[in-house]
Amino acid sequence: MPAQNFTSRQAIGGFALAYRPNAGQGNTYAVASALDVGSFPAQFSDMDGIYNSLDALNFSSPSALQMALKQLGGEAYADYGYMRLTSARQFLDVIAPADARRPRAGTGRGGAAQPHGTRRGPS
Repeated sequence: MPAQNFTSRQAIGGFALAYRPNAGQGNTYAVASALDVGSFPAQFSDMDGIYNSLDALNFSSPSALQMALKQLGGEAYADYGYMRLTSARQFLDVIAPADARRPRAGTGRGGAAQPHGTRRGPS
């Protein structure tokens, strides 16, 4: 087998190991900045594989790198927790209306009923 089958013959650009120049703006730039200044991962780890994939994308087009950085950023999943909370609240509204879930006097932590003759607070 010829040696060129085992090596990448793509010309590397001026920003081969820096992601910020091709990252664009916004959250993709923030992710690129974190990757540029962070410590390098251990060889052959999962994170090392991510860096290798990003390096391959960085050789080609900036748009491919920007799409990968957008996926790494997690911005698309930012509303997931809010959606779960809203969904749970709507489910509870179906099961029991909001006024039925409010604590009543004489129950719960703050309004616990006291045995007869026992006084709470200053006398």
